[in-house]
Amino acid sequence: MERKNIKDLLRETHFAVPEIQREYVWGNKETIVRQFLEDLNRNASPATDGGVRESNVGFLYSYERFPGKTAAADGTQEFYLIDGQQRLTTLLLLAFCLAVRAGEKEKFTELLKTDAMLPRFSYRVRSLTDRFLLALWQHITKWSELADVRNQTWYVSAYENDPTVKAMIATLGFIHKFVEEKKADFRLTFDYCVEQVYFWYFNVAHTSQGEELYISMNSRGEQLTDAEQIKPLLFQKARGTAASDGTSWGKAWDNWEEFFFTGKAADANIEVVAETMDRFVRIVVELNSLGQHDNLVSAKDIDHVSLPDLERAFEVLKLQVAPAFPEEFRRFMGYNLGDEVISDGRFLQLKALIAGFTGGFGRRKTPISERDTKRLYHLVRSALRCDVIDHVPFLKFLNAFTASDLPLYEFIIAADDSLLEDVFDAYARHMVRIFHDTNDTALEDLVWEAEDDSYLQGDISGLWVERLDPDNETATANTHWTEADRERLNKRFETYKKIFDRKQTERLLSKAPSETEIDNHLIARTIFACYGPYGVGVGGRNVCYGYSDYWTDIFTDYPKALSTLLDRLENTEENLREAMERLIDEGIAEYDRGEKPKNGQYYIIKYPDSLQAVNVGYNILNFDSKNWWNNYDINILNKMRASSYNINLFVYLVYKHLTDRAHIENEWLEMDNGLQLWCGKEHGWQIYCKQGASQKQIQAWEAKLSEALHCKLENRSDGEEPYFFLPVPEQDDLIQSGIEIVERIRDLAI
Repeated sequence: MERKNIKDLLRETHFAVPEIQREYVWGNKETIVRQFLEDLNRNASPATDGGVRESNVGFLYSYERFPGKTAAADGTQEFYLIDGQQRLTTLLLLAFCLAVRAGEKEKFTELLKTDAMLPRFSYRVRSLTDRFLLALWQHITKWSELADVRNQTWYVSAYENDPTVKAMIATLGFIHKFVEEKKADFRLTFDYCVEQVYFWYFNVAHTSQGEELYISMNSRGEQLTDAEQIKPLLFQKARGTAASDGTSWGKAWDNWEEFFFTGKAADANIEVVAETMDRFVRIVVELNSLGQHDNLVSAKDIDHVSLPDLERAFEVLKLQVAPAFPEEFRRFMGYNLGDEVISDGRFLQLKALIAGFTGGFGRRKTPISERDTKRLYHLVRSALRCDVIDHVPFLKFLNAFTASDLPLYEFIIAADDSLLEDVFDAYARHMVRIFHDTNDTALEDLVWEAEDDSYLQGDISGLWVERLDPDNETATANTHWTEADRERLNKRFETYKKIFDRKQTERLLSKAPSETEIDNHLIARTIFACYGPYGVGVGGRNVCYGYSDYWTDIFTDYPKALSTLLDRLENTEENLREAMERLIDEGIAEYDRGEKPKNGQYYIIKYPDSLQAVNVGYNILNFDSKNWWNNYDINILNKMRASSYNINLFVYLVYKHLTDRAHIENEWLEMDNGLQLWCGKEHGWQIYCKQGASQKQIQAWEAKLSEALHCKLENRSDGEEPYFFLPVPEQDDLIQSGIEIVERIRDLAI
């Protein structure tokens, strides 16, 4: 393998495009040619250090037509191209255009020996194509003529029947158009094209089985991509055979690369094609070897891949995956899919599709149905969302399934636990049993849609615990669903979607609760009212009760909380928000009737703004005691700030519900007179004097406060400074009592 530019290549070699090679086709798609030109033009800009930036356009493979024999009097040999024809032809057409444009056509003539009996590049085994190229090289002398080739006197009508000629003419037009559009931004020159644009050139005849191909790709030294290392061995392994359509494997490989080029992101450069080929080969090797391969060792891994297997996988990518599973194709092509998409760096979903559609590369006697392949894909998709599937165990599962003749669900039900371990969890197996026993594709489609919900994330047990949760005895005892069951699940899912719309659940909790729409405040309070305590721990005794992606963790840890909410809202005929408000009212009434002992949850349910964050962001509640809700030392932490912003939940509620904040300095209820109201562990209020108050002043305050509040206060100390404690009877509202205390003491003075 050698790194060579066009000057190097043509100085010592005659290249011919053999008849078995496919036609030149890049000119049939302007987007391909334009991207090629964009990449080269961008690299032709001076480097930041003032030097020249090189371009590498990939690999060029050839073989010697008559080994050991010279093709011309100058001692050069003739080689047939087997890979890289499209790029080399396009680059030579570009070099010719640039030479003509700059008035340097003689440089091109000298380089290609276009006036010799055997030019350094030709289509000479295709007489009509070769005749066109020679006429082009000889007769075009002006830049304007390149945009009007068909009207030149030397152009003959027979060329219209040659697809390669037509594509070449189109490419010339694209080049002319590109140059004119770029104007001052066009930087390519003839010298740059022939001296600074490089191929990795490989003479296939020099390859032998087991030989590792290595080359220093730059001054640091890098190994060839996996695909390029193993490619010559693949060709040797397939010697004497052809692709399924009868074309050569070289042409098939070129087709694959072109398809990947057309499928790449618009802003991706040409190097992405090599990366995609690398990924493509590795996926097939992993499917066949049942092992993970971060890097391929071509001499060993050649046993696990063949060109026919690659062809089968490519047909699946092109005909099934790209049109029907665009997310997986874009992932395979290296697109940035964003944060919302499933993480699948090992391409498990794509491997499921390839294994299903190819029947394990033909290992299976009976074909796997398209529906079973789709089922396999969704099982894997759900398992990835739930983060329960591991790569190598999954490969072994795929191999066992494709080697059997059982339908997918029957295979999974009959499989040993050892095969399913680290592949499908109890939820997935429960759903398989439901799907198998019910045989309802509409139910499958509904479940798959729900599993793709960005909050449910693959496990929809919370939509209906009594039928979907594998830990629920009722669910596992009855895995046959009726049409009525399916319709009921659909209604529950529709209700869920109306409640957990991201436009609502991503609304910052620092904003006041909406009076007309469903938001996180309303959802959390409703769950507290109809289910009870829940929440996702976020470290220590810090808990979140619902905001954006925290809902996923809540549904995972408390599926019954969601299911209970949907139970209580099922069959309601009223507006959904009104129904949730009714559930809240019913929950408050249970406390007021003494059916539940009052604790901190009561005030979360009762006050719409109880979970409102202090600053911009979302709130986390911090419990200062292991007694959790039976303790009122609960603080709001705002986690979107670099440093947490703490305030007692009940103090903050009093501050917000004061109608007159005269003499109140801040939300901590510090007052102008030096007093501060605070809430601690008990259902009552603590009144602090100004820090540093003397014993005499404290006694004076005790008398004043007792008189104003019409009660005797308990004089306590928290270990650092004394305070007065005023208990609030459980039947009384802590917040309203706090408001009354503030209104009575803020004007006091001693």
